[in-house]
Amino acid sequence: MLTKSKKLVAALFGQAVALRNATTMAVVQADAALDNVGDKLAHMKQSERTFWMAFFALAAAHGANAQSVKAKAAMQNVQETAIGIGQVVFLIFLMVGLVRTAKKFIDGAPDAMTSGLWLLGGIIIFAGFQTFKDDIFSNMGATSGGGVK
Repeated sequence: MLTKSKKLVAALFGQAVALRNATTMAVVQADAALDNVGDKLAHMKQSERTFWMAFFALAAAHGANAQSVKAKAAMQNVQETAIGIGQVVFLIFLMVGLVRTAKKFIDGAPDAMTSGLWLLGGIIIFAGFQTFKDDIFSNMGATSGGGVK
């Protein structure tokens, strides 16, 4: 009976040692990976660092979005605000383009037609994005996508 318990203890001890070694190896690998990330981060430009910080912040917020009702509502508000701001900025650019194109036609500038075609392209792109966004929101079950209607 004593030999069976010794074998069992030896087997458990062997498994514990194997688990400790595996854990130690995982910690060493994680440490090496963090050192590698640190080295890459040190050699990045400020704009790249800013991009990756924003990317990981949004990824973390997305994870929180899946977990918390308040976080989900806050992220929805941020999304609606960002869409609204983007639409307003795009509309401002379209208005400036419209004024400049009209001025070129009034002044008889030789590139007035080109400017008009660029303006028409911008209007088509804006309308296409609006239609695409509305289609996505209607397919996802939302009643509105926020922003300028």
